[in-house]
Amino acid sequence: MPFKGNVRQEDLMTQSTQGLLGERAEQLGVSDRGVIMFRRIVLKAIESALRGGALKGMLSKDRADDIIRLDTSVGVREKIAR
Repeated sequence: MPFKGNVRQEDLMTQSTQGLLGERAEQLGVSDRGVIMFRRIVLKAIESALRGGALKGMLSKDRADDIIRLDTSVGVREKIAR
């Protein structure tokens, strides 16, 4: 195989042999419930926005200046003894 060991060439070969996205048939199964649910949420949010409803995840004007704190961390956390 002339592509083996060369990541760039392997990626190009893999992408070029997959065909166009429109040529694929998607078949979601029972294990894809999360994907199906997420797509429904997105579609409902789009439909609501098109009807002039509140955008999902946006604060109202009276709460626009609120600070939202997310419990996130970068790096290594200390191990908590339990």
